[in-house]
Amino acid sequence: MRTLVLIFCAVGLTVVISCGEGNIVVREDPSVQRAIDIGVIEDYLTSKGYNPATVDTTESGVRWVVIDEGQTGDANQAIDESDIVDFDFIGRLTDDKLFDTTIESVALQDTAVHDSSTVYIPVLINYSSTGWTLGSRFISGFRDGISATFNKVHVGGHILIVIPSDLAYGPVPPPHVSEAIPENAVLAFELFPVRVTKQ
Repeated sequence: MRTLVLIFCAVGLTVVISCGEGNIVVREDPSVQRAIDIGVIEDYLTSKGYNPATVDTTESGVRWVVIDEGQTGDANQAIDESDIVDFDFIGRLTDDKLFDTTIESVALQDTAVHDSSTVYIPVLINYSSTGWTLGSRFISGFRDGISATFNKVHVGGHILIVIPSDLAYGPVPPPHVSEAIPENAVLAFELFPVRVTKQ
């Protein structure tokens, strides 16, 4: 019996944490969910016509593809360290369900997403290849995806990033997104740099 208990602990499929008198919370080992996410991501990329083996991956595990490099003939349209970049995005689940966008024409395609009180404008960031200037308003996978890709495109470019759930909202999405994004959801974002201001 002792051997079985040790084997179970070594495998580490589940962590049990005591939280007060008689309350037990069971949490899945993050590596189990990450393995599930990798399968979901590879299926999603394959369904979009990409070979997952040739798709680039950040150190943290965000997969990314440059779909269009943009206005490559104009150096002023390149994105360099510390440039101010305006960009649009489209956020979808891996079943292609839209959950957020900065583009009103895209939002209008889904009445559950479109909000007539929202002003649809590009997001403004100070680009950093390390992500340090992007701030905490973005989920970590979004920051990693931007940091890894924006210096590889120009204005007019088109990028796809696919984010494992632990780098997104994980098992407990916050209330402001929980209706649109289920627990342990892999997220896919299309990114479109629309303006760059040189520093």
